[in-house]
Amino acid sequence: MRNLGLPVPKTFQKTQPRFFGQLFDTYIQKSNNLQIWNEDISLSRRYAIIQVSTDDIVQKVRVVTGELLSTFDKTGTFTQKYQARLSPGDFGFRIGDAK
Repeated sequence: MRNLGLPVPKTFQKTQPRFFGQLFDTYIQKSNNLQIWNEDISLSRRYAIIQVSTDDIVQKVRVVTGELLSTFDKTGTFTQKYQARLSPGDFGFRIGDAK
């Protein structure tokens, strides 16, 4: 929290935080292989990288600039990930129909 310029609270409540106006992207990683999908690294953005253990416990949080992060990009390739959404109506039935 201190790295973001925010006060450190004495206790934490369970929330789904949104960091409006902070201009950073958040990545949660269980491995040391950060992949930024569908966009180039922006030198002007900050990247919050949260390392999680195999037991889903937060181990480390790092906030780095895109400029620093780009120095680790050895391939220079743009990675794309395609996602699709299936609409139940595409198959001629509605949810709740007994089939």
